[in-house]
Amino acid sequence: MDPKKYRELGEGLKRIVSDAVGSQNYDRLSENISNMVNGALSAAGSELKKTGESFKNSFFNSSSNEVIPYPINKQALPTGYGMIPLILGIAGTVVFAGAALIMLLLAAVINTLAISAVFALLSLVCLIIAVKGYRSYRLKKRFKRYSMLMSRGKYFLIDDIASAYPLRRNDVAKDISKLIALGAFPQGHIDNEKKYFIGDNETYQHYMRTMETEREIRKDPAATQKLEETRSAIEKGKKYIEHIRRANDIIIDKAMSDKLDLTELILKNIFGRLEKRPDLVPEARKLIEYYLPITEKLLNAYIDLDNQNMGSENIRKSKTEIEKSIDSVNTAFYNLYNSLFTDDKIDIISDISVLRSMFAQEGLNNSDFNKREG
Repeated sequence: MDPKKYRELGEGLKRIVSDAVGSQNYDRLSENISNMVNGALSAAGSELKKTGESFKNSFFNSSSNEVIPYPINKQALPTGYGMIPLILGIAGTVVFAGAALIMLLLAAVINTLAISAVFALLSLVCLIIAVKGYRSYRLKKRFKRYSMLMSRGKYFLIDDIASAYPLRRNDVAKDISKLIALGAFPQGHIDNEKKYFIGDNETYQHYMRTMETEREIRKDPAATQKLEETRSAIEKGKKYIEHIRRANDIIIDKAMSDKLDLTELILKNIFGRLEKRPDLVPEARKLIEYYLPITEKLLNAYIDLDNQNMGSENIRKSKTEIEKSIDSVNTAFYNLYNSLFTDDKIDIISDISVLRSMFAQEGLNNSDFNKREG
């Protein structure tokens, strides 16, 4: 869809929502929004529609149970990892320390100081082995925890992982570096500043290219301004997502809350990808300038209605219309996500599988989505 068509769609949607909110008449709100969105999607062309259907089927019908979206090798730290040196080290420490003590006590009768020293040294060696075994055993336990904490993305701030565990960030960085060296994260990387963990080579290459681009941009004032505008757009989008989350916390109705869960998940993935591909931000300005303000206005109106007389039939109907409108908005978000990444060279099917798994964890399975479409 060309920019002119997007502007027409955005202005039309703004007008529909503003008129409904201003007049407090929501009778045909969902129908008008749905008609406008569907008309715009039809105008986008049959090829995009065909791609979108294929994408949608993969999105909701994938049978994969994989949650972690990057390679992970659990066999690198097998069951019982660290236990043998821990047990043997403790046993050796006790035995040789005891023997050293006995030899030391006998030194008054016969000269056993040299033997006592040897046993003491052996005890120290066993203690070191036990400590290493304990650290390995502890790393195995932490590996399970890290895998759980780092299961919903391909890159994470070390500070965020440390706060969630909780551990000191330096300990987390050391643990993850060891796990990478052991092959537990076969494609894992930690950046030079030890700020990020990055789970796969592809994402790491994007990160390195982004860092290189930023270094080049700093030399060009015009490019620096463009980068700041891009960051500002992404931050603006994140603020809208925060507003949706706050509104969802206020809204009691479960059906509406489920719809907003879906909205939030799609938006988080859109802006997560935009952070990795800032060159696509101009393509998402329609989302930021039109769809998100409309969603915010609809949610504000819904909350206002919720605070009024719950027994009113008119209020109930108005809320139902807004709920249906959110369905249409979610459809628009989904198709925008699709159109943004149709030509992306990254393996999008992997991302679809991850997002589907995320939805499943939130209780948003395929049947739930079909009910929304009905």
